[in-house]
Amino acid sequence: MSEQPLAEQAAVAATPPPAAATPPAAQEAQATAPAAAQPDPETPATTPPAAPAPYDPANTWAVPAQLIPPPASRRPRTWVRTALRWTVATVVCAAVGVGTAVAVTTPRRTDIPGLKTPADSRYTFPRLALPALPPKAITPSQGQNTTGHPDHAADLRKLLLPAPVGATSDKSVALDPSGWYPTASYLKAMGNNTQLGAELNEYGIRHITARAWTGADGVRTQIYLLGFRDDNSASFVYLDDLANTRPVVATGLDTDPSVDISGLTYNNQLTTLSQKAAKGRPAVRMAYLNIGDIEAVIVMSSPKAVPELNFRQVLTLQAELLQG
Repeated sequence: MSEQPLAEQAAVAATPPPAAATPPAAQEAQATAPAAAQPDPETPATTPPAAPAPYDPANTWAVPAQLIPPPASRRPRTWVRTALRWTVATVVCAAVGVGTAVAVTTPRRTDIPGLKTPADSRYTFPRLALPALPPKAITPSQGQNTTGHPDHAADLRKLLLPAPVGATSDKSVALDPSGWYPTASYLKAMGNNTQLGAELNEYGIRHITARAWTGADGVRTQIYLLGFRDDNSASFVYLDDLANTRPVVATGLDTDPSVDISGLTYNNQLTTLSQKAAKGRPAVRMAYLNIGDIEAVIVMSSPKAVPELNFRQVLTLQAELLQG
């Protein structure tokens, strides 16, 4: 036996010893033990229910949490935004309106595009104002309403229409040192009418005032205001002048009813006359106007023509001053 080869001895040494034999009782227990549960991939995993809360006597009558509705979400306050929008819109509209008003009213009307009107021949007069009355005096319109006599208490010289802007004053119509127009000068302008002189004395002429100018258009204007002792006297002279009195520059005057003015009150009288320019005579427009105790005589002349617009303008403004 000592003579076995060395290789066979090494192989025997390397072979592991046999496992110990399992007792028969242990083998029977392994056979009867249940197999370990394996997870089923097709069945979802479930979470075990939570353990109930410990008993609390204070919460015996409390409403279960699952029965309490969730808190309502806070409704946005839309009226605040609406009010803010309307406020902003109102401020913007007001600002636009004020800006537009300023833009329209600041410049002159004729400088605004679309509102400029073509230039005409009307005169530009200074600002007109009625003179102050003596204490306790009344206006002609008040006199017409109360006594039936629209007499003038104001200074006759301050009721005379002023010359327009740019006109040249006519020095041939000269006043006396007291500021009145001499009766002799008026009779001369009316052709030295002796009948007219007699009527002026008979009906109680008190004062005459006059003004004359030549406008930039070349039209010469003469205005005479004759003041009488009462409205009846002025009316009689007015009616006689219509038939018998003509200025020296007009020899072919005819009644011209096409020229009239609005706004004349009751008992005021107006007659307009005109003549066309011809060889040796100018164009003339003339008016006799009786308002209360005053007769106004207006004469406008030009070598070619007197614009009706200018004549109507002068007549209207003078009548407004006399009506008070």
